[in-house]
Amino acid sequence: MAEPTIQLGGGNWAGKTDNLLGYYKEGERFYKQDFTFSRSTSGTRVNSSGLIEVAGVVSTTELVTNGDFATDTDWTKETGWSISSGVASYNGSANNNALYENLNLTTGTTYKLVFTVVNYVSGTLVAALSTGSLTGNTPNITANGTYAFDLTATGPLCIFRSTSSFTGSIDNVSVKEVFQNDIPRVDYLNNTNGSLILEPQRSNLIRYSSDFTDGAGWSLQANVTLTSNSAISPDGTLNATKLVGNGTTGIYRYVTASGVISKTIYIKSVVGNVNVKLKDPGGTDEKTVNVTTQWQRFDLIGSNSTSTSGLWVTNIPSSGIYIWGAQLEVGSYPTSIINTIGSSVTRNADACSLTNVADRIGQTEGVVYMDFVAQRTDGVSQSHFWLGASGSEIGLYGGSQFIFYSSGGVQINGGNIVNGQRYKVAFGYKANDYVAYINGTQVGTDTSATVPTMSALVLNSYFDGTELQKKDINDFKLYNTKLSNSELATLTTL
Repeated sequence: MAEPTIQLGGGNWAGKTDNLLGYYKEGERFYKQDFTFSRSTSGTRVNSSGLIEVAGVVSTTELVTNGDFATDTDWTKETGWSISSGVASYNGSANNNALYENLNLTTGTTYKLVFTVVNYVSGTLVAALSTGSLTGNTPNITANGTYAFDLTATGPLCIFRSTSSFTGSIDNVSVKEVFQNDIPRVDYLNNTNGSLILEPQRSNLIRYSSDFTDGAGWSLQANVTLTSNSAISPDGTLNATKLVGNGTTGIYRYVTASGVISKTIYIKSVVGNVNVKLKDPGGTDEKTVNVTTQWQRFDLIGSNSTSTSGLWVTNIPSSGIYIWGAQLEVGSYPTSIINTIGSSVTRNADACSLTNVADRIGQTEGVVYMDFVAQRTDGVSQSHFWLGASGSEIGLYGGSQFIFYSSGGVQINGGNIVNGQRYKVAFGYKANDYVAYINGTQVGTDTSATVPTMSALVLNSYFDGTELQKKDINDFKLYNTKLSNSELATLTTL
């Protein structure tokens, strides 16, 4: 089989800010082929260790001085705070007193704040990167542990503040700038080789995704108790919430939203398997889910005719459950978790393309191959890939069906798309000789088609002006020669 002229993925992933590294091979040598990647906001992924994280590049420059409290210097201590024996401690004498250091942070810039709570006795600690207030603060901290947060600074200071008579100590404070915009997201959920996440713009309308206290807008029903920071969450830190109930009541939150709504939350049981009910307190949607001692993300998807929607976790058992990462987004399927702390957060659409590569694209014949999981089957046509330019391109789009096209005209209808199914698709082209294979089977041919002039490669683009389709791309290959039908069958076999 011929060598691809461009390849992306297939277990070989490398990226940097605003670039995703593809490659091509000539003889025994590999050459880079940089894909332009853009997303003007942050986004999460599942890393190779199975933890959810914000995709980003953390600076190597430490901004905190004396973060290990080796000396009683650099930090400003309000009444009740002291530094000795390598820790900073608060004695619980009054609420709202602070320990802070001026790091000259830039408002609007994201930083990673990491610190350890030790010798915890009682009360609540909150941290923030701000001007002195608690704008953009962390959730309430009420236990020993190491905590890590990506916070958008609203001022120059790193602040620790007792909000309810905190008694305990902190150590190992670190603040580093995080570069999150335009960072490609390679996700390893259920795939040890990784897949490139390409998602539409979505907003998490729940203002506190992992703080379930009254102050964060959640409401506890009778006979339900809540304990924050009780277990390690899917992001690897001690910030999951424990809920204990009586089997009939739960916790809920309203938001203003209408249309088709996807509601999701991560849940695991304290012991054994338990049944928990998810409901929309603003509508009629509900379902019972089986919760195990392993973290699972559960969804509830439905339509609302009113402007009020929400998420209600109910029938919480007396043995208890842990919850983390609530999300409510307008759309017919859930996307990756969008973390929020204090306000609704929007993740912009992912875009991935490669331009000025006419020499890599077969201008008279070739093959486009992609291995991916399709997530949207609502009939809205969205491009999976295309070569060329608008009006002069070869591509594949799909809403409820796969459509292979050339210069805007339908060449082959590839059949129905099944939501969440993995597909290996190959589209071979040559003048009057088009063929398409899906999962090892030929789905159509066209013996009356011309080949347009092509110069660019675009993955997961807009096609009809509406939102993009979510896609997990495992592998992409481009050939500048048309492979044989038997080779296409082999290439696309799952």
